[in-house]
Amino acid sequence: MHGDVIRVQLGSMTILVVNSASAAKRVFAGSTTALSSRPVFHTFHELIAGTLGPTIGTAIYGDALKRGRKATAAELSKPAVKANLGKIDLETRHFLHELMFYVYHESICYGRRMYLGDPLTQEIIQVEDEILRLRSMTDNLQDYLSFFRLWPFNGYYSKAVKLRERRDAYVARLNQEIQAKMRNNSHEECLYSKNQTCPHPLPLEELSTVLLTFLSGGLATESNTIHWSLTLLATRPEIQEIAYKSIREVYPNNEQLFKAGLEDVEEIPYISALVRESLRYYTPSRLALPRLAVQTFQYAGKIIPKGTTVILNTFACNMDPTLYGDPENFRPERWLNNPDLPIFSYGLGYRMCAGYALANRVIYILLARIISCFEISASLEVDADHITGCADPAHQAMAPKPTGFYFRLRDVKVLDICSAAL
Repeated sequence: MHGDVIRVQLGSMTILVVNSASAAKRVFAGSTTALSSRPVFHTFHELIAGTLGPTIGTAIYGDALKRGRKATAAELSKPAVKANLGKIDLETRHFLHELMFYVYHESICYGRRMYLGDPLTQEIIQVEDEILRLRSMTDNLQDYLSFFRLWPFNGYYSKAVKLRERRDAYVARLNQEIQAKMRNNSHEECLYSKNQTCPHPLPLEELSTVLLTFLSGGLATESNTIHWSLTLLATRPEIQEIAYKSIREVYPNNEQLFKAGLEDVEEIPYISALVRESLRYYTPSRLALPRLAVQTFQYAGKIIPKGTTVILNTFACNMDPTLYGDPENFRPERWLNNPDLPIFSYGLGYRMCAGYALANRVIYILLARIISCFEISASLEVDADHITGCADPAHQAMAPKPTGFYFRLRDVKVLDICSAAL
């Protein structure tokens, strides 16, 4: 142990855990090149991703990753987010119309909308959630103890193989659908079709990596942030009221607010602050995806050898009292007073989440529209605490416990507004 950085041994894997904001800056910002790769885990990389390959976020460093990041960045840049505002507008309207969660990522990948009533959508959500559970850093023995993989009663192996087969099946179906549409010239422009027509298309293996990144990227983390935010708003009516008044100060009615969703600006500072505070207080992934040291580097005079796994404790960094003063308090105003405060939810350095701009924009638009249209409350037993309110502490993406919300419509006209573009 050296200050806020501790060394642990999980079976055969040596791991360095970074637990403070200052240490995170020194380790990850100061050793970007050395920490540019990911470690290989038996369950995910060799079993689940054995056929279609990993996602961009879990891929090891190399030329294939560079090409994949380039293709992904083209769809996640701020201009690309602006170009996709129409999709975000449509899906947030649909969410409000149905009062259920939405999934819009597949329209970017395959030119296809996804509905919760569709069995394919349910299959994708369930499989990706189960995969995230198996990817937990603290709950999968076969990733650290190789002999455990040979144990005949090891349920992790059989579960991983079944998840791979189910994932392969729905990806094959999505590929077949878009291929048929392209033959009939009835497809929407999407990542798959763009790759087929560009001068230097990605090989199938690398294209799968990019598509899987979009397919699974926000299913858990983005939805959990929204779920946590609604839980907080339902239990903190004073914050909900401040948020509602801040919306009305900028947009006097819902017609103006919904029209503003197509603009590439965030005009409501308090909602932007609410999004950032939700991402900080309810850190989506309490431990960031691990890095692999591809070079030896130094920290505080100590040599960190090549091959060491390094993990950013994002939750600890987001709760660092030296940075936030009163981190245990959910207080959006901190971002209005100090908008340059760092946030660690998307990671740091070269391998930080490339989709942060898109995720922030989606959460901003959706929360602004929900708060503007509905007064939110919940059952009395709801737990909005970021520790005791977690459904599964071992899950890679920390979801809140199941909660029943009550949505009281503020204005009946919103039904017509939401239905207009559906």
